[in-house]
Amino acid sequence: MSDSNVLPDLAELAANAVRDVLQIQFKLQFKQEAAAQSSLDNPVSAQVAIHGSGMEGAVSVQVARSLAVPMLETMLGAPCPPDELEPALQDLARELCNMLAGRFGAYLAEAGHPVDLGIPDSSANNVIPADEASTGTDQFHGRWVCDGQPLEAKFDFRTTHR
Repeated sequence: MSDSNVLPDLAELAANAVRDVLQIQFKLQFKQEAAAQSSLDNPVSAQVAIHGSGMEGAVSVQVARSLAVPMLETMLGAPCPPDELEPALQDLARELCNMLAGRFGAYLAEAGHPVDLGIPDSSANNVIPADEASTGTDQFHGRWVCDGQPLEAKFDFRTTHR
């Protein structure tokens, strides 16, 4: 594999992206935990594809609804009307994933791997299974806790040898 296909440490880049988004955008205090098989019950989730020269991948996020609601209120600046809550939570998942992918992409670009982002997708339940990386894939699956509520994200990339 050539140097252009060697990815930087995804764990460090992912941790920095999560820190930037949770602390700066949402003003949340958090701690990282060891990632385990996803155990979130009925989370809101989204995924953003990322493509670059010689690589492809995705950023996926799952947020406990008990954390998503206060995050949504932070974004909106007020409580969401109950009849608009479900679509608003899906919007939050897509926006959060887009923010994480954007920060992650910026860190990849700084490391010499510029990327383009896809459109955030929350149409499918983007369950984040641990330890499913295939050959040639670099993956980081992280779990963070904010105010006692979990948020999980997976940063999954593979070289495409273009």
